[in-house]
Amino acid sequence: MKPEEEIPTNALRIVEKLGLGPEMVRDVLSCFRAADPNFSRFLWAAGNDAELDRSELLARCSAIFFQYVAVQLSDDLSDGDCTYLPDPQREGPALLLVLQHLFYLAAANAGVPTAVLADAAGRFLFVGAAQVREVRLDEWNLERARAAAAGLNAKQFAAYLHILWWGTPLASRAESIGQDLGVAVHVASDARSGDRRFSSLSTRDRRALVRWAALAAKKLERHNLGSLARVLPTIHAALRAAD
Repeated sequence: MKPEEEIPTNALRIVEKLGLGPEMVRDVLSCFRAADPNFSRFLWAAGNDAELDRSELLARCSAIFFQYVAVQLSDDLSDGDCTYLPDPQREGPALLLVLQHLFYLAAANAGVPTAVLADAAGRFLFVGAAQVREVRLDEWNLERARAAAAGLNAKQFAAYLHILWWGTPLASRAESIGQDLGVAVHVASDARSGDRRFSSLSTRDRRALVRWAALAAKKLERHNLGSLARVLPTIHAALRAAD
C-alpha cells in the first residue's frame, strides 16, 4: 500500500475503533479524501529520513494527518470551499472539533511527550490566529503576504516536523526545515493557484515574495534529505514560473 493510502487508512482505523458511529466515519473519510495525497507522501519520506521504524512512523504520521486535515477543513469552511460534506455549515464545526481531538489522542497514544505536544499546540494557535486575520483582509501587500506564509504554513510545518522527528537525529533540524518548507510551499501554492494573497499584489511585491520563498527553498537543499528532494523540484518550478 502506498503512503498516501496507508496513512489515511490507519487514521480511519483509529476512528472506527473508537465507536463514534457510521456517520462520523463517513464524514471523516470525506475529509481524508479531500486532503492532498502529496502531504502523506512527504510525511512518510520525512519519517524514513529520520529512520523511524514502521510502527512508530505510522503512529506519528497518522496523528499528524488528523491535524493536517483539521487545518484544511477549517480553511475550506472559511473560504466556502467545503464541497465534500453534505451540510458544511452545520456539520463542519463539530467535525473540526472531532479531528483536532483525534490528533491529540493519537499523538498521546503514539508516545509524543507532553512538552512536544504543548509546543505544537502553541504553534497551531498561531495558525488559527493567522487564518482569522486573513479572512478579515480585503487588500494584500508584501508585509501581509509574508505574515500569512509565516503564520499559516511555516508554524504549521515546523509543528509537524517537531512531532515527527522528536527523539531522532533530525529533531534539531525540525524548526529550520519546517519554517523554510512552510514558506516555500505556501508561496509556491499561492502562485500556482492564483490565490489573491499572491495575485492581487503589485508586480514589485510579487517578485519580492517569490525571491523570499526561493531563498527559503534554496536553504532546504543544504539538508540533503530524500523527503525534501521529492518536493523541491515542484516548488522551484512554481516559483520560477511566477518570477
